[in-house]
Amino acid sequence: MAGKACALGFAGWLLVSSLVVVQSLPGPPECKAETLQKVEFGVGSSAAQSEGGAAAGGRSPSVWDTFAKQPGKIQDGSSPAVATDFFNKYKQDIALMKSMGVKNFRMSISWSRLLPQAVKGSSTSPEGVQFYRAVFKELKDNGIEPAVTLYHWDMPQVLQDKYQGLLGRQFIDDFTYFAEVAFKTFGDQVRKWTTFNEPWVTCNLQYGNGDFAPGITYGDSGKWKCGHYLLLAHANAVRVFRQKYNTNKKGRIGMALWSEWSEPWTDKLEGEMR
Repeated sequence: MAGKACALGFAGWLLVSSLVVVQSLPGPPECKAETLQKVEFGVGSSAAQSEGGAAAGGRSPSVWDTFAKQPGKIQDGSSPAVATDFFNKYKQDIALMKSMGVKNFRMSISWSRLLPQAVKGSSTSPEGVQFYRAVFKELKDNGIEPAVTLYHWDMPQVLQDKYQGLLGRQFIDDFTYFAEVAFKTFGDQVRKWTTFNEPWVTCNLQYGNGDFAPGITYGDSGKWKCGHYLLLAHANAVRVFRQKYNTNKKGRIGMALWSEWSEPWTDKLEGEMR
């Protein structure tokens, strides 16, 4: 895995998206020791997939709360209402990570938990702020660094109802406000930020073919409109972070891109294929 990370040119941290023990294998000859030192392994999850506590502390619903209630949308009938109950069991989960030797944890902030009304200018939830600050402190106390994602597919339902979420231009201002609130509130505890998790998935599966919540089936028009507003929101958030909250240059920000590893079907030259 370390060899592939080097070959793919990962300059930052590599975070494994499930709670598994990762054994670092020797890299290829061209992957120097100092390069491997730049690759940070860890584990990851997201708010909708793990937190639960759907109505705790004034949290408002996300599109996944609504989507999961529709018969047949989730194969096993599960929902974010409880999930793995990280909201109540984060100390046990973090202790488990420590026991595995985990040093980095990629997680996301629930927009609906931090800002229940979600729109620009709205107030934070004191309970939401308290929860995330407690999580970040627990991570630090156990020698684990958080890498925080702002949007991991869990659009606040209120924004979906108001202007169709990522299909509305107002999303740009609302997301930028949410991002700035997060930077200001948690910047003393978090250095690594991700604006959006896998934009390809967001725009194709959430607003293109409707496989993911909120289940919008607008095809190509939905995909491209979503992508346009998403990139503008990302750019705004990055600018705010760099200009106002990363003046010491110790923080990092980017987006998490979805990718595949592809190999040729055959090693034959094109002229030799029949």
